[in-house]
Amino acid sequence: MTTPVIDEKNEEIAMTTPVIDEINDEGEHVISFVMPSKYTLENLPKPNSEKVIITEVPEKIYAVLKFSWYPYEIRVNKKKEILKEYLNRDGMFFNDDKDPILSRFNPPFTMPLLLRNEVLIEVSK
Repeated sequence: MTTPVIDEKNEEIAMTTPVIDEINDEGEHVISFVMPSKYTLENLPKPNSEKVIITEVPEKIYAVLKFSWYPYEIRVNKKKEILKEYLNRDGMFFNDDKDPILSRFNPPFTMPLLLRNEVLIEVSK
């Protein structure tokens, strides 16, 4: 699965995983892609759309719950609640006001049982 991110030389970057789906402070869905490690902010090709914004994300620590099958909203919400229950049970500190993040690892045509998804919640040290 590839999606072109093109610079003046029309360089394409293969699709990377995970694809991260989160809700920003304005309540909007934001989809993020992890760039290959050979790129830096200085040499990353320029996107071919003004809607694509390149940003560097600081290092964070997350608790993660992995699951398979389609990430329907009701299923993802249930997994988020299960992960929160685990964190509360284990005395982990997290911001309950911040929405958990969904990470997807497979192309959409993958068989449901083989789909890999993760729910992530940022935790404090």
